[in-house]
Amino acid sequence: MDYKKTYSKDEKNNYHILIKDELESLEKKLEGYEFKSSIINKIKNPYNFSIGEKMRVFFKYLEIHFDKKSIENQALLARNQMTHQAINYDTVEEQQRIKKISDAYATLIHRVILKILGYNFYYINYSKQGIKYLHIDKNM
Repeated sequence: MDYKKTYSKDEKNNYHILIKDELESLEKKLEGYEFKSSIINKIKNPYNFSIGEKMRVFFKYLEIHFDKKSIENQALLARNQMTHQAINYDTVEEQQRIKKISDAYATLIHRVILKILGYNFYYINYSKQGIKYLHIDKNM
């Protein structure tokens, strides 16, 4: 695993010099477009990542890959709801879904810690009924 690259002021300045003409052109082309400022800011500051982008880079770095329908991805998407307590516990089904996602999130945290420590064997998947062991490179 490679360590995350950090960029010096010179490298950032060189980037801005490199894109200057294209950026001016793009700003003119996007005039009146609703998301112009978001797009331009992203191009001007490619080193600033959203929390979602940071998590994707982090999991890629740890070589933990999962698809959009996986329980791991559901747990990451539910993180914001859980963090801000925007969860509806009115039905038993919703309570069970949140319990399963919470268990998957805890399992993912354990898996991340194990990967950081260089562990290369089996982990426990707490999102399943009973004890289920999976190889560290296998998803839940």
